[in-house]
Amino acid sequence: MQQIQKRCLTGPNFVKAIHTSKEILIEKVNQQRKVIKRQNELIIDLKKRLKEKIEKEEEKVSNNITNIIHTVIKDVINKSIDISTLHPIFRNLFVFKLVNQMEQD
Repeated sequence: MQQIQKRCLTGPNFVKAIHTSKEILIEKVNQQRKVIKRQNELIIDLKKRLKEKIEKEEEKVSNNITNIIHTVIKDVINKSIDISTLHPIFRNLFVFKLVNQMEQD
């Protein structure tokens, strides 16, 4: 029995099977590398698009906040809004903006 097993393991068919198995394995590994490469390229592209979208949104939000601040500052200057009723963070922000605006004028 052991002699038959040794003969099968050392025979030409066994060597061909090992060689074929290696070729199939190499091909599968190369296919997976291509898939991983495409996935990495997709991830890089998605990161780039997301970054651009976030920058655009930040700009829109920043512009909106700036417009709101200017409107509130005008109302504070015209005494339509009492600044003491605002949250301290907003009071500091408006005071800072008011000082900057006065220095520019």
